[in-house]
Amino acid sequence: MRGISFFETIQEELVRVEEAIRGTLRADGESLASRICIHLQEAGGKRLRPGLTLLAAQFGPKGPSDQLYRVAAAVEITHMATLVHDDTIDEAETRRGIPTINARWDDGTAILAGDMLFAKAVSLLASVGQPRLLWIMADAIGAMCQGEIQQLDRRNDLNQEEIHYLERVEKKTAVFIAAACQMGALVSGADEETGLRLRGYGLNVGMAFQIIDDLLDLVQASDSHSGKPVGLDLKKGVFTLPLIYALNDNGKGDFFRTQLQKGCLNHAELLLWACEHLESTGALDRSRRLATAYITKARDELLHLPESPVRQVLDEIADFVQERSF
Repeated sequence: MRGISFFETIQEELVRVEEAIRGTLRADGESLASRICIHLQEAGGKRLRPGLTLLAAQFGPKGPSDQLYRVAAAVEITHMATLVHDDTIDEAETRRGIPTINARWDDGTAILAGDMLFAKAVSLLASVGQPRLLWIMADAIGAMCQGEIQQLDRRNDLNQEEIHYLERVEKKTAVFIAAACQMGALVSGADEETGLRLRGYGLNVGMAFQIIDDLLDLVQASDSHSGKPVGLDLKKGVFTLPLIYALNDNGKGDFFRTQLQKGCLNHAELLLWACEHLESTGALDRSRRLATAYITKARDELLHLPESPVRQVLDEIADFVQERSF
């Protein structure tokens, strides 16, 4: 399966969500704030998170509604806000082929734009009239901020364990995907257990997604046809799971630590060196196995839900996430 063809069944609903996003982001007329929002929406994106919100909603009795579209739009606008802040922290110049907010304007404008997007998302979510959705979203945003702070705090830290990485990934990525699924279920009237099962599915898919994303950041480094920048985490001093495994390897861990401590390699040389040696430690295979274990947990959550076409679609999404590592 390629791309997000599994969203074909909800194309009409995604169009409605896009309309809700547009209406929210362009509400400020011709102001600079509105121009920034238009710039962001025109960048596009896979709309993975709102898509999961829409799919999760099919487990409830209410069906598609304006409330559901507002929740899904709030999910995507929140995701946009996190990307704006991430790009500013990382000093990124482009995203999805267009200039970032911090590159086109400046860091201060980008930070304020991200804050504005969070406010718009919360306002949109509040209009649904279900306070619990606000609590779920607030918890997810707080977790994402905590995870980002933890990552910044551990840059270039050679003394990390698997648990440190997994805590960051859960907060930075998985909790928000889990929230998107749970909110979709709740706004459609699904019962508590169904909401929690879908949250568990989203959490585990999110864990696997980020592990594999970090893995690809390294293994695609020698692939000139990958079409995207690679090795960015290593360049920023962010040690992801494969490198953490290698640093703690009984045989070659000291070798890796020594090379990183020397700091005598430029980024390109360091990246090629890391890719060359990681495979021999088993770190790449170990990372793949852990991602697969999370996918298995996600599928286990689905088994507790009624068998239906939408459950099959969620299973296919889990397949797609897993296949990205090979």
